[in-house]
Amino acid sequence: MSGKRYHWILAVLGLLILLPAGAFAQDKVLELDLLPGGPEPIPPDCSTWHELWPSFCASSHQDSLEDNGDGLLTACDYIYLDGQRFHVDWVGPTYYLNCDILIEPSDYQEGDPICQTWIEVTPNYGALWHVDDWVDNGDGVVSVCDDIIISGGASGEVLTCHIDDIRTNIRVTGDPTATEESSWSQFKSLFGF
Repeated sequence: MSGKRYHWILAVLGLLILLPAGAFAQDKVLELDLLPGGPEPIPPDCSTWHELWPSFCASSHQDSLEDNGDGLLTACDYIYLDGQRFHVDWVGPTYYLNCDILIEPSDYQEGDPICQTWIEVTPNYGALWHVDDWVDNGDGVVSVCDDIIISGGASGEVLTCHIDDIRTNIRVTGDPTATEESSWSQFKSLFGF
């Protein structure tokens, strides 16, 4: 086998090994212990994000964050997690219900949530729930110790749930933009290109 052909075979094999591992960051739902809901401060670099979906309980290290200019953690920021760049699509609350469901509003609005559609984050990611009723604890916003009645989900059931905890989460979309401009040059140099 000629040396040039051998280099090409090694290059192709190297690409096949490296592409699935990191060429394109996958979409994720992550949470950080912050006050839920409204504007959030930009978390400091080296913050640890807890993954809710697709790999529940995996952790991601925040390398940096590119703010969109508003000085807050909001949609349209870019966050770098474990060397991968992600576009922040949504920032809002995650409700931990005593029915063993984590759920988030599809469009966060303070106050009465009746008739809103909420999205299940876990265990059945993407299942839609309709908020049929809400028993407020007296503070006028959805908060810990409120009760909600929701219907729908994966099986169309009706559940009465207590809100045990609320945390801030972000939905991010993987951005194929390279995080290290010199990576390709380093890879090519391994094979003499």
